[in-house]
Amino acid sequence: MLNELFGRLAAENRALLMTTHDLAGAARTCHQVVLMNRTVVAEGGPELLADPDQALRASGLDRVIGTVTAS
Repeated sequence: MLNELFGRLAAENRALLMTTHDLAGAARTCHQVVLMNRTVVAEGGPELLADPDQALRASGLDRVIGTVTAS
């Protein structure tokens, strides 16, 4: 429902500011993204959301220590 509205607004060349924690949804619907964690961490196209290093920085982390697997 919101994606349809966003699409119509974009077709009318209207600017839209959206905040979300849904990075996959943002990657599908946004042309530009800004990752923030109290300040701007990174900005660019939606491909930025697929970069694990950028996701770690936006989360306030600097590295992955280990992974968790379901048993």
